[in-house]
Amino acid sequence: MQQGDKRYGVVLLHLSMKYELEDCGRDLAVIQKSIGRWCKRGMHGKRMVALLITTEESVQEIGERLRPVIGILDSVENFWIMAAPKPNDVFGQHGNLDPAVHRIGEAWVEAWERNKPHDMREAQRRNARFKQRH
Repeated sequence: MQQGDKRYGVVLLHLSMKYELEDCGRDLAVIQKSIGRWCKRGMHGKRMVALLITTEESVQEIGERLRPVIGILDSVENFWIMAAPKPNDVFGQHGNLDPAVHRIGEAWVEAWERNKPHDMREAQRRNARFKQRH
């Protein structure tokens, strides 16, 4: 990674909706398209949904970028953007089988994969014992 490059992290976009989620599909699609990053729905309720975003942007940067888009959508009542917790810092109603816990882990794995240096050679396994040919 070059100096000045940003590292990937996970951001949680929590949306409070005016209507039930079935009636907000178009607006949710607009939001997901405007995110333009790896993004999956991580938790939802009747009128609430959270999107997990793997990004190199800070919470402030992604908030400033998404506020104009989210602000004009009729079905969004309010929204919050925050740094997502690490996978071991989340517990759901159904333990590790909870979809939110699973998606948070999945988002962090994606971030960690993107932060791996891609220009380094894979470590090769060396066999300490070898036979000499005569």
